[in-house]
Amino acid sequence: AAAVRLSPRMAAAAAAPIRITPQEHSVALVALGCPKNTVDAEVMLGDLQRHGLRVVREPENADIVVVNTCAFVEDAKRESVAAIVDAARLKADRSSRVRGLYVTGCMAQRYAEELADELPEVDAVVGFESYADIPSHVLATLSTSDADDTEPGLDSAAERASVLVGAATVPFRPENDRFQ
Repeated sequence: AAAVRLSPRMAAAAAAPIRITPQEHSVALVALGCPKNTVDAEVMLGDLQRHGLRVVREPENADIVVVNTCAFVEDAKRESVAAIVDAARLKADRSSRVRGLYVTGCMAQRYAEELADELPEVDAVVGFESYADIPSHVLATLSTSDADDTEPGLDSAAERASVLVGAATVPFRPENDRFQ
């Protein structure tokens, strides 16, 4: 059974109409871990690109940062946490354009609740089963941040991240439309 818990902000955003101009907003993905993680990251980026987001290489140049984590060994866990904290710093920086932070990958799947509790700067912790839903959540984040009067990075740090995690084994998703 899927564990889906939306933060109040994300629930309100999901209920509101989504209005963004294609290619106006951008996403960067920090890919950590094995070749499967790389393919998952490319499929996610392809989904986001088809939903109108520009893919950029550097997180500091993006509106949304996705950190695709690894939890295979302790060093990989540390590297993943460091990448999340780096992205959270960008989101908190008033001069930065980063407005959303999503955590995916093995660490998100395995430690979703802990990540949501310990890192309130994260907008959503997304497990394997919910990867296809990332574009709608990202667009909702962008839509509400466009409507907010607050500075980027200041609007969601006070609440707990949404958790979108289901089964560890998921149906096959075609990879022919991935971003490479």
